[in-house]
Amino acid sequence: MPVPGTAQFALGDMALEIEPMRSVGGAIPNGTDDLCTLTESLQLFADDIGVERRTVEDWRYTANQWPKERRKEGVSFTASSRR
Repeated sequence: MPVPGTAQFALGDMALEIEPMRSVGGAIPNGTDDLCTLTESLQLFADDIGVERRTVEDWRYTANQWPKERRKEGVSFTASSRR
């Protein structure tokens, strides 16, 4: 039986691969017209999996705050995601 929250952490990890966390005001590469903004790329991911962008942003934030090596079995994603 899967651990509760496993899907949210997995999707949050995927969102982090798409858009790693940056410091506030962190630079993003410029130079080509085909780059998406953070919001646009997370919106594309959200559209692909059928959820709201804000949900993906929350999963990404929580996955960043709780890297795989710090996650504990039995602690729900909901408890982990409290800001």
